[in-house]
Amino acid sequence: MTPSHAPIHPLDVGLCPGRRPRPWRLRGAALLFAAAGLAGAVCAHASAPCIDYSQVPSVRDRLLGDGAVLVANGHAYTGHLSRLLVHDVSTSPASQVAELDLESGSVRSLARSGDVLYAATVQGGIAVVAIVDPEQPVRVTSLALPGEPGRVRVDGARLYVEDRRATAPFYHFRIFDITTPTNPQPLGSTTLPFAGAGFALENDHAYVAMTNGGMQVIDIALPNAPVIRGQFFVPGIVARDVAVRGDRAWLTSSGSDPRVYVLDISNAMAPESVGDAALPDGGWGIVLDGDNAYVATGGAGIARLDIAQTDVAALV
Repeated sequence: MTPSHAPIHPLDVGLCPGRRPRPWRLRGAALLFAAAGLAGAVCAHASAPCIDYSQVPSVRDRLLGDGAVLVANGHAYTGHLSRLLVHDVSTSPASQVAELDLESGSVRSLARSGDVLYAATVQGGIAVVAIVDPEQPVRVTSLALPGEPGRVRVDGARLYVEDRRATAPFYHFRIFDITTPTNPQPLGSTTLPFAGAGFALENDHAYVAMTNGGMQVIDIALPNAPVIRGQFFVPGIVARDVAVRGDRAWLTSSGSDPRVYVLDISNAMAPESVGDAALPDGGWGIVLDGDNAYVATGGAGIARLDIAQTDVAALV
């Protein structure tokens, strides 16, 4: 099928009065606050822009922690440098109710299992934090890794981590058993050909966006022995994130020709492009909500795509 090249326009974004607009912040925290469906203006921390996301439909129940923001049970957990900040977002505007110094490098990503939070940090591995009382988070332990963790995700009793280190092999995808959430135990890992970025989990497979060329598909049916089964490769693209639903995946990319690629993954060993859409700027995080996909772009706000027709991504 010939790919569909449809222009995308960002949604309106309102910054707090007196704040200097800094749209590149939309790559992480802002997209996730948007996905949480929060009304009114929300600030992740003092240096971040306040953004009005009242237009954006809620995908709160499916938000598992893309980037260093996670929303759960009326609270938003955000990473700011080495600190974990907690905001009460049940009312507008949100108010900060707690702060925990993780005593590590900057927080890159967050994931949650019940009342336990996993914070991937640049230098300190993964901090395991109890959030039984959101206003009194407690660091329980740390999970050391050979390299620096990037994205983390939780699915059931498994914690999935993408990390990279300075010596070969450089890039890894790791799986941990979190049957006891405060005591993660290593299960298996596999090496990646390039640095991983965002990833999605679906039907015993992990779909990993790669910063050099596209997407890798990892079979995780046997968590003790994950193995790469397939790939989608386009020379030169810098993939940033991926969202999956059924037999379709939506892969965002930045670089000189930023796009969202629509992939047929019915055969996980051979993902195939069935459509794509140009973005106004580099595509970063992506979340799905019904017939819409929301993409954080580097400098053009949040792009909304109509994905009702699963083989195209079209202008709303």
